[in-house]
Amino acid sequence: GNTVDLVADGAIAAGKPCIIKSNGKAEQVTSTTSVTPTNNMWNNITKTQINSQSSVRFPCVVYDPNNQYAVEIISQGGGDLDAQCLTVTSSGVTGTTGSNSTISSNSDEMHACWDETNDRVIVAYRDTSDGRGKIVTGQFTSASAITWSGPFTFETASMGMCNVCHDTSSGKTLICYRLNSGSYLKAITMTLTISGGSTSASFGSRADIVTSTTQGYFPRAVRVAANKFVVAYNLYNSSGTYAYAVVASLSGTNVSFAGNTIVSNNSYKTASIGYGGEVDLLYDSNNDKIIVIYIREDDYQAGWGRVGSVSGTSISWDANEKRVTGWLGNSNQSLEYLRAIYEPSGKRGYMFYIKNTNSGNASDVFWGGRLAYDASDANKLDVTNHDHPQNTPYGLDQMMQPTALGDRGMIVVPVNNEGTTNSNYIYNLPTLSTSTTTTNLTAQNCIGFAPSAISDTNTGTINLDGNTVDNQSGLTAGTRYWVQNNGTIGTSAVTTQAGGVALSSSKLLIKMSA
Repeated sequence: GNTVDLVADGAIAAGKPCIIKSNGKAEQVTSTTSVTPTNNMWNNITKTQINSQSSVRFPCVVYDPNNQYAVEIISQGGGDLDAQCLTVTSSGVTGTTGSNSTISSNSDEMHACWDETNDRVIVAYRDTSDGRGKIVTGQFTSASAITWSGPFTFETASMGMCNVCHDTSSGKTLICYRLNSGSYLKAITMTLTISGGSTSASFGSRADIVTSTTQGYFPRAVRVAANKFVVAYNLYNSSGTYAYAVVASLSGTNVSFAGNTIVSNNSYKTASIGYGGEVDLLYDSNNDKIIVIYIREDDYQAGWGRVGSVSGTSISWDANEKRVTGWLGNSNQSLEYLRAIYEPSGKRGYMFYIKNTNSGNASDVFWGGRLAYDASDANKLDVTNHDHPQNTPYGLDQMMQPTALGDRGMIVVPVNNEGTTNSNYIYNLPTLSTSTTTTNLTAQNCIGFAPSAISDTNTGTINLDGNTVDNQSGLTAGTRYWVQNNGTIGTSAVTTQAGGVALSSSKLLIKMSA
């Protein structure tokens, strides 16, 4: 007795509380949290000064989502490679913690990422003393300290323009870069081995991103699937400089490239080539789309973008290119440092850039806004709400890659040389305006617990008031428990009096009332 057989509306796990729905079916008690992306992130923007050192170059923020730690890596004008741990709160980066430390000397053209497989910071850079490409890896030992290993050499020829991106499926990191002799774009994979507290690195065979006789600039990679990346880059020929994208596939210890595709037939304004801000891309995992942004020669006062899809080793474009920023309206002004990022909590893409007035660094302004896939738009792009901070001086010399702080709904953007202060700052941009949690549980609709798992649409048994249910864990015998809004049980009543009394650590006597 004290049971009822019902059809499951959705899968029900063993031991879980169930409700009766208006259609007469049983459903597991659950809650859903929905977040609403903000329409104007600039309303709540903040900034934090990290240091006041001069000649800061290539600032990168790397975030450890497991421990919620962060570090900023900078190159000191072709000299020391420095690291500063950061204080992370719900408001973003609010300060520094620990001491600024020098990892290596003679560094430039640096890029960094997080290795989720090995819980390591990965930093690739050009050693200015010999021109070689090198890697250092860092392990957080606390929020304020990192232990560094390396350097490990991945390229013995003179090189630059480093970019690193990690693949969690293979545990490998893709390193893209440019050889200074001939301006050829290359790539190589790295595998870390952690043993007995020591770290070693091994590298696969060097591969051409494009043919070895073609000049390229500023490779930028995003992971789009297991063992697969898309790399966007600038390609130079006698007609001009063009935006391209290509698929990178990992196999064993090596990488191969296929599906090289031109993004736009309109060339770049060659004079705009600087620190790699003329092309970037993001991957929208929710819609399985890539978005590439770039600057055209015939419209260098605006940014352009295009949405694409990846199938196997091929890239196809969903629509024509679209202007993704406003036009500056002055021939003396230009856009610099286009940066793109996908923020996973709000499931939306964003871009950031600097409007250069060519009247000195004190006039260069930090801008940004949406860069999101929109199926209803003719060009499949939502580029609304572009704006800039309203209450601070922001002359900028350099802006590097934005970083999403895990599921916090926060993007941080490192910049340097603000105005004439020679300082390094991080902008905090909240991307979510509201977070709402709803539950299917009411005061009256909980009827019991499922003793065994029930598949969706199948009929199964629900144990009712006065019966018992196993498949619990961590209970204290003799303690009263209540069903919580998220389907767990706890020692305080929230929405309903339904629950029970623990008979052991794993068994509950079901009680549907106080």
